[in-house]
Amino acid sequence: MVCGLLLQPALGLLHHRYYVRGQTRPAFRYGHIWYGRLLIALGIVNGALGLNLSLASNNFRIGYSVAAAGMVVVYLLVKVLKGFTERTSRKQAQGEI
Repeated sequence: MVCGLLLQPALGLLHHRYYVRGQTRPAFRYGHIWYGRLLIALGIVNGALGLNLSLASNNFRIGYSVAAAGMVVVYLLVKVLKGFTERTSRKQAQGEI
């Protein structure tokens, strides 16, 4: 996890440098985005495995599971709403609405 987390900012910096130079988004931007999403999911799993290794109480495990599930729901809602608003604004710009 630590090595993966160290690589993500480097990819973000490269993405930013390519964008500033050419004002276009580099092809590997999707890799950077999906790699970040994968790291988030692996971090959640890593937290749960750590709780099992530490022999945490069931109440603490349940609390972690509820918090993790809540964050997943919030993340998905934000992504869906962002996609909806981007699609609506794109249609408005094209004069379809």
